[in-house]
Amino acid sequence: MIDGITFSLFGKTTRGNEEDLLRDGENQAYTKTNFAINGQNFTAIKKIQKKGQGEHKLLDHSGEPIAIRSGEVKDEIQRLIGLDYDTLQIASIVPQGQLTDIIDSSQTTKLRNLIDKVMGAENFSKTAKKIDEGITAFRRHLHEQYNYTDADISRLEDEIKDAKQTRINSSKGLEEFETKQKDAEFARDETLKKLDRLKESESKKKLLSEKENSIWQAARNEIARLGKEKGEKSTLVEKCGPCF
Repeated sequence: MIDGITFSLFGKTTRGNEEDLLRDGENQAYTKTNFAINGQNFTAIKKIQKKGQGEHKLLDHSGEPIAIRSGEVKDEIQRLIGLDYDTLQIASIVPQGQLTDIIDSSQTTKLRNLIDKVMGAENFSKTAKKIDEGITAFRRHLHEQYNYTDADISRLEDEIKDAKQTRINSSKGLEEFETKQKDAEFARDETLKKLDRLKESESKKKLLSEKENSIWQAARNEIARLGKEKGEKSTLVEKCGPCF
């Protein structure tokens, strides 16, 4: 059933090329899928022929064509349902019992992206990226405004100590040294204030990352539990088979 749906939507299945879909002695194959998005009904039709050109089209609720070329149909359906063929295939793995594929390393990235998309966890990555960009902009601002960054705190402290010591040891140029001391203290204080905001941003980023990993692990554990439960039920059915 899933292959029939994906074939009518995207013209692709897990069974290989189109010739493999034709039954022996048949000259054509035909699939049709009706679906609704936001209260609007659509129909996807895919037909292949042993000889000649097939067709792939998407119709609206009244039967009027929305797209009649295969590439246009795929793009429009992907836009409507928010999933491409690969993502839809991953989403149908559990119903089709292909649980071993979920744990396979080659599927892990796609599965995680799907879970992120369904759970809204993809927003975590976007937020983390914005935090990184904010940290970079913060450090650039410090460097442009004060010629300092958070990495210069220790050096600023040393400059303040040097200025104080110089003031004690020499009365000449006192005003210049006092100005230097005040400038260094101001730069240090401003940098410390903004460093606190930087630490807060980094803390939020860490928390977002932990939440994302927690969602991913919970989803993976639940999938594994479903697989185990399904296996146990299958075994029970096999054992009770002779009873019916």
